[in-house]
Amino acid sequence: MITQIYGIISKEQALACLEAGADYIGLVLNDSIKKDHVMLPEALDIFAAIGDRAKKVAILDLGLCGEEAVLALAKELRPDILHLCGSVTTNRDFYRRCRQEMPGMEIMQAVGMVGPEAVDFATAHAEWADYYILDTVKTGESGVGAAGATHDWNLSRQIVEAVGDRVKVILAGGLGPHNVAAAIEAVRPYGVDSLTMTSIEKDGVFLGKDVEKVREFCRIAHTY
Repeated sequence: MITQIYGIISKEQALACLEAGADYIGLVLNDSIKKDHVMLPEALDIFAAIGDRAKKVAILDLGLCGEEAVLALAKELRPDILHLCGSVTTNRDFYRRCRQEMPGMEIMQAVGMVGPEAVDFATAHAEWADYYILDTVKTGESGVGAAGATHDWNLSRQIVEAVGDRVKVILAGGLGPHNVAAAIEAVRPYGVDSLTMTSIEKDGVFLGKDVEKVREFCRIAHTY
């Protein structure tokens, strides 16, 4: 069972999460004021610090950017995995272009777990994704994820059973040390992701990761 930790805003936090057991490290590149986003210089520093000790995952498609802008950013940042959860949805042409222009970079497509239609979406797009991340959709948000809430794990299990032999499925959505074991037992994914439940906030200000919660989350997940 692999572990993916999101909400990394500095190289120091990235290294601490690596030491705590994270297999994949994720960041969000955007110039918005959202609490857990970083700019390109910071993202480059974080990925340089990680090196090849973990898979480097990046969300580049929040805001108004489309496929061209996402590819241009990917060529600068060079993530191991491009996580699509906003303005871009993987498709045949985009997937092929990524293979040609960024060989070795994999595609992680977010699947918004809003109902049975999520299973249909996952089945329809499986040919053009290396990973799915099954995540909760927050009311009023345009992207998928960062909701800090779980969803119907029965639907997630259906997706694993439908496409798990073709696509690596990562379960996300409100996961932390308190519920990751139950989530794994229910869904049997390839990996599990944590953002909100392993982060620290005070008065609405994002302060980074709670390394001890990250450590416990990874410890539990790695027993599977």
